[in-house]
Amino acid sequence: MEVLNDRTKCSYFAKFLDSILSPEPLEFFLEVEAYKTIKNPLKMRNKAIELQLRYFVGEEQINFDAKARADVKARMDKPINKDVFTAAQKRGTATLYVC
Repeated sequence: MEVLNDRTKCSYFAKFLDSILSPEPLEFFLEVEAYKTIKNPLKMRNKAIELQLRYFVGEEQINFDAKARADVKARMDKPINKDVFTAAQKRGTATLYVC
């Protein structure tokens, strides 16, 4: 806990975490933010499929919990909207808020 309360130590800890973790959570967060701005329904659907394949199935998949995975799967089975990845985005990027 001492590390998190000291800004300098926390900064070093964040750099350490960055060196051992993959960049996928940050990339996912940024891609979902861009996804939310898509207006064309067909482009939105295609991007949703791309994101699902990349971060939930492919080599760059993030270790989402079962609830986040089930939420995305259920939302993909319905008409696509900007909130498809909202729950997963919150869970997948929790490690970005260490400090």
